[in-house]
Amino acid sequence: MEKVIIEKNALRKCIILEKDGEFVFRSGPGEFHEEVRDYFRAEEPELKEWRVRGGGRVHWSDLLGRIRVYGYSVDFGRMDKEIVEQLVSEFAKENNVEFENNTGEGH
Repeated sequence: MEKVIIEKNALRKCIILEKDGEFVFRSGPGEFHEEVRDYFRAEEPELKEWRVRGGGRVHWSDLLGRIRVYGYSVDFGRMDKEIVEQLVSEFAKENNVEFENNTGEGH
């Protein structure tokens, strides 16, 4: 299972899911964080038992060469900034882009 899924050149809602101390980061279609959760639970049935541990927004801009994570979820709360850092910074390095972690800031 991939640790991080972020759509290139899109501004999306994102969530962190957790099960037994393991975390994954998902961003996808949806106006609400619940829709992102439901989308990935349908796409990846193994995530059905995983718990949402916060949400926010993510923007991967090829033009700027940057992935930026910010904001929070009204329903699921803030993502843990350190967990976002661990997951997304590695993903950004693998994709040769910068990473800006503003988790919990803005809306």
